[in-house]
Amino acid sequence: MVLMKRLTLVLALALPLLAGCGGTGGAADGRPTVVTSFYPLQYVAQRVAGRHADVVNLTQPGKEPHDLEMTVRQTAELVDADVVVYERGFQAAVDEAVDQSSLQHVVDASGPARVTGADPHFWLDPTRLDAVATAVESELAQADPRHAADYRRNLAGLHHDLTAL
Repeated sequence: MVLMKRLTLVLALALPLLAGCGGTGGAADGRPTVVTSFYPLQYVAQRVAGRHADVVNLTQPGKEPHDLEMTVRQTAELVDADVVVYERGFQAAVDEAVDQSSLQHVVDASGPARVTGADPHFWLDPTRLDAVATAVESELAQADPRHAADYRRNLAGLHHDLTAL
């Protein structure tokens, strides 16, 4: 009971802070921030963004992505991101955070990867992962048009590598 009261207090204090977040994004150095929900999406975002964006992954190495429970800090990172890359239906906490935010640049990998529900592990198929990379490049270029040509070039390199697989 005491734990529940403390958790309620923490959430009550954190929600006003989170409500003020969003839309500004960007790292302290001015680069856009891309938040990904698990490693294969982090890999794609890092390859496409190159040196022009900071990529933050919500699922820590060695942790089960299906069981992600977001911390207040992670929720703030997601809400404040310039681009969010996730797979709807894969991590309930991320779905809820995205639904409750007013993000402008979101890639739901389940669309381009043609996830049907029977097997959400699309990244095991390089052609489906490549379709997600194209969607990431498009959103990143919209969020940061100044580096759009570099994102296109980086996507071409990733496309080449995935095609070779």
